[in-house]
Amino acid sequence: MNIIDVQPKEVHATLEVSIKEIAHILTFYDSARPLYDKVFSDSMGEEGEYMESEFIAKLRVLLEDVQKRI
Repeated sequence: MNIIDVQPKEVHATLEVSIKEIAHILTFYDSARPLYDKVFSDSMGEEGEYMESEFIAKLRVLLEDVQKRI
């Protein structure tokens, strides 16, 4: 992963992440999620909802799109 740019408007960062790194992030997330659910199921909160419904979902779509083009 390379940091391309950081801008000071609520701090926005542009990153360069390989498709292999995205696949590793998703594999780790899928492996860790069941344990997280057991331990923190009652306190998922806004951050957990964002991770599941926004960030991870976007990574999955991106990975699928790239794999379709390969």
